[in-house]
Amino acid sequence: MRSLLLTCILLLGNTLAHAGELGKDLFPIGGFAPNPAQDLKNGFTIAGPAYRKQEEVFAQCQAEKMPFIYLVGSKIDFLGKKGEPPKSLDFDAIRKEIREQVAAVADSDTIYAWYLQPEELRFWIPLEMEYLRVASEAIREADPKKRPIWMYEPNHRNRGSLKKTLPYQGIAGKGAYTNFAGRKNERAWVSWSMEQQRQAIADVNPDILPVAVLEMFQEPAPEERPLIRSWVRHDSYASLLGGARAMVIFSFSKRKGFGSREAYYNAYVEVAQELNGESALGKVFLQGKEVESPE
Repeated sequence: MRSLLLTCILLLGNTLAHAGELGKDLFPIGGFAPNPAQDLKNGFTIAGPAYRKQEEVFAQCQAEKMPFIYLVGSKIDFLGKKGEPPKSLDFDAIRKEIREQVAAVADSDTIYAWYLQPEELRFWIPLEMEYLRVASEAIREADPKKRPIWMYEPNHRNRGSLKKTLPYQGIAGKGAYTNFAGRKNERAWVSWSMEQQRQAIADVNPDILPVAVLEMFQEPAPEERPLIRSWVRHDSYASLLGGARAMVIFSFSKRKGFGSREAYYNAYVEVAQELNGESALGKVFLQGKEVESPE
């Protein structure tokens, strides 16, 4: 009988050295709205995306030599939040706009992946799927390094829905916001989320990178604050056992009414340091192999 037991045989060698080994020896873990210098010091190995002040954050990542997830895309109000949603689009203009965004920074080795907006494009809306296709093609055409493309997928997406959007992406990353999704006391939902991604990746393209998008934005009830560390550790390691090859936390932003930010951040720091510090557990999950269960 096969098991999830991972061997440490492959871990002989020196301690991890630099971000150039990201995804090989160094486990990619970071957050939205990063502070690159602080995050790097605390054990995180990747930064972004950054919805605000992207160029400033990008410059900081370049200075720190910290891989960055760079946001690109057209500002299109598909949901009609500011009026009627579009019924048609000028795709030639969109292709040109996105190619120019990518080409402007494509020479930088700091960019780890491209983060496409708008997010959560709906597979049942033909215009949105056409945008996803055109945007994906434009990014690939303009990036000589062929770095992966990622569009954030919402919490409820499953294997069937992911199969429709993943052909245009190189990263699979749906939300696994356990508390926000109403699964506070059913945390095996993280494993379900990772399984949906795993199955969709197997259906579409086994080279797609499975990313765990974990939660850090909702203030718990006062009596639940002592549970934050346990929540973070469960969700992090459940996602790793579910096959995550990277973790991106939403988010490191300092938001109003989120007094537990530091407790969440410090709990994720602990995980990051276990993955990429002296114990190098990240290398186990990246390079470990299945072995037979002991009799």
